[in-house]
Amino acid sequence: MDPTYPVYPIVSFLCFLLVLSPLPWQFRAWNTGTCMYILWTATDCLIWFINSLVWHNNAIDWAPVYCDISTRIVTGTAVAIPACSLCIQRRLYCMTSTCVVTTSNREKIKDVCINLAICLGFPLFIMALAYTIQGQRYEIYEDMGCLFAIYHVWPVIPASYMWPLVFGLISCLLYHDIPLFPSSSLRIKRGP
Repeated sequence: MDPTYPVYPIVSFLCFLLVLSPLPWQFRAWNTGTCMYILWTATDCLIWFINSLVWHNNAIDWAPVYCDISTRIVTGTAVAIPACSLCIQRRLYCMTSTCVVTTSNREKIKDVCINLAICLGFPLFIMALAYTIQGQRYEIYEDMGCLFAIYHVWPVIPASYMWPLVFGLISCLLYHDIPLFPSSSLRIKRGP
């Protein structure tokens, strides 16, 4: 018996709703990385909410199609969140450095396409690649639901485990010099 049962599904659903709340503002500001981060995180919260309800105190295969889909999405989320973080870091870098600010619609659409390729295209590629490392379709754990079943062999590292580290290193190496206080270059007058 899970002692957190009534609390965990409620908190998961509340997190799902709260994460979606800033989406309209970010969408209007063309913040593709932030929008994708919100969507991936909200989808993950919704999956864990459903899993905690359906598989409470049981491990019966109630929904095989749902398990196939949800395990792929959770696998993609593990790569998508660091990828979205890279896009957010990239946008912050361009806003606070001497990068040219994109003003025309053509430049904005180009930036959106680049961010979508990173935040959506790459996780979809990893989800497709995950078929090569799966032991079986999925595993079901009591009180947790469907989880991705992985063989623990060396191809798992390039196919799944290394990407959060790679995106973190790219963010660190390329965009490490974001000024913490962009206005610090202004001189402050002291005294009379």
